[in-house]
Amino acid sequence: MNCQYCQSTCTKAGKQQNGMQKYRCQSCGKYQQAQYQYAACHKPAHELFLKCLKAGNSLRGIQLITGISVNTQIRWIRKLGRVLKPPQAIRLHDDYELDELCTYVGNKNKRRWVISAISRTTGKVVAIKTGTRTAQSLKVVIDKLLSLSPNTIHTDRLIAYRGLIPEHIHRVKVRGINKIERYHLNLRTHIKRLNRRTICFTRRIDMLNHLVRLYART
Repeated sequence: MNCQYCQSTCTKAGKQQNGMQKYRCQSCGKYQQAQYQYAACHKPAHELFLKCLKAGNSLRGIQLITGISVNTQIRWIRKLGRVLKPPQAIRLHDDYELDELCTYVGNKNKRRWVISAISRTTGKVVAIKTGTRTAQSLKVVIDKLLSLSPNTIHTDRLIAYRGLIPEHIHRVKVRGINKIERYHLNLRTHIKRLNRRTICFTRRIDMLNHLVRLYART
């Protein structure tokens, strides 16, 4: 057989414990099989996993649908989250909306926020951060917006914004952040652990960060 990684010739290299023939590539040295029994080893299963994840299924629900274990799903999410690059904004002098979404991490005594900003013109996410709702966390997102020379930045009435956003571009109006509110509602609908009135909340902040960034880029 040919190697599934570099297409070079493979030779037999013993058998697995389940009796399946194992091969070793003569070029890259990687071990592999001609056929795999576990669903996670097939590419269509990976694509189905991403669709289920964005459709709002929990990890255990995805396991019932695809046969992929929860531990494998967590490993995939972390791997994808590490390689994803931050959103790249190509528009300057645009109008932006900025808001926070509240959730829990670990238990319901530990509130955390998803702070995100989107372009009013394209509806695309420009910057996103998960953490506490402090001036330090807000500043990370606001500095990204200020680097784009914005025309206006629309927020709610949170006092912390006043000292971080220049007054001449800061806008606080009724229904001025409808677009970002809609985006956060989509997050709650499509990411199971962000749903309201649920016991399915995130145990680790890094998982929340990976999932939110993954949703923003897919």
